[in-house]
Amino acid sequence: MRRLTLLALALALAPLAAQTPRLVLDLPPAADARIVGLTVGLEQLSSLYQQRLDGAGVAAVALLNGAECALPTQVNLLPGGNEAMVTIAVPAGASDPSLRLLGAPVTTAAIEPLQVTQEGNKVTVAGLSYQVLHDAAKMGGLPSRFELRPSGKVWDTFLVNDRLYDKVTKRAFYLRNDAQPRVEVLAAGPLRAVVRVRARYLDGQGQAPASQPQASYTFTYLAGSPLVTVEAELSQATPFAWSELHFLELHYADQSFTHWLGGDPLTEAALTAEKKTHTKPWAALREGDSVVGLVGPSSARIYDGRGEYGTYLHGPWDTWSQTSARYAKSIYLSGAAAAATDLPRAAAAWRPL
Repeated sequence: MRRLTLLALALALAPLAAQTPRLVLDLPPAADARIVGLTVGLEQLSSLYQQRLDGAGVAAVALLNGAECALPTQVNLLPGGNEAMVTIAVPAGASDPSLRLLGAPVTTAAIEPLQVTQEGNKVTVAGLSYQVLHDAAKMGGLPSRFELRPSGKVWDTFLVNDRLYDKVTKRAFYLRNDAQPRVEVLAAGPLRAVVRVRARYLDGQGQAPASQPQASYTFTYLAGSPLVTVEAELSQATPFAWSELHFLELHYADQSFTHWLGGDPLTEAALTAEKKTHTKPWAALREGDSVVGLVGPSSARIYDGRGEYGTYLHGPWDTWSQTSARYAKSIYLSGAAAAATDLPRAAAAWRPL
């Protein structure tokens, strides 16, 4: 097993002397600590360097309690090579932020870092409240195992049932049927990890429909956050009117979770095999402290179908007839004692990346 290398520098919160040059950032003060991501043009970023981009370290600097401090910072080149994603851990009350050229970096303990490991075709991302496995041999590279922390609950009995369905032919095509997906690590922490999965919609025999539909799912993990944001880009070579498009359906047939949550207003009930769908602005499965939820734009639904179709937590369920489509939603993963009370706040505060 090897730890992935990264184009990133994490710096401890430490007083600094004034340094130039600098790039002023538009980040208003906030009452709560947060992870922020900024897209910066490479020309702007390179103006901070006296050498190449992989030379000295760039870090965010802000005023904190009246003193200048370096903030934990990560820099990743974006595809195309013209921009970089700058990820910053901003403490509560920080103001007047800017990017500066610093000297030798130091390792930070200011925030629980993400750990990204790769073993063959398996990529594991571990954060404060979860560990997620992307295995190219399972689920078309989409997540196949969740470990919730600190409860320790492992959930690996689910299917990711993201699919296209045609009512005329009664044929369904699933991303998880692709035995040769592409799983790429675009950023490997410590503040932001990004895993991109590309797969085709195939039937049980590995055959694609005539329109050749496929999808690219980008999973973004942020240090200290229980949210994993999933951005999907779907395409097909020629227009075809699909009766159903399913995005983020986590389906299971056993008794992995005992209750469901949803809001607003907040509702919690036991899963009793009532064969009924509950549609809410956000929804989640719960067993004790362990919670797996869906938040973000559009509704989420729970189907309580144990012993029949099965139980599922589901995101958007649409028709699709164009050559492209986009979706975004976040999976909430936590085994903390306060997870069930934190989830509604996370849903209310959700913003696109």
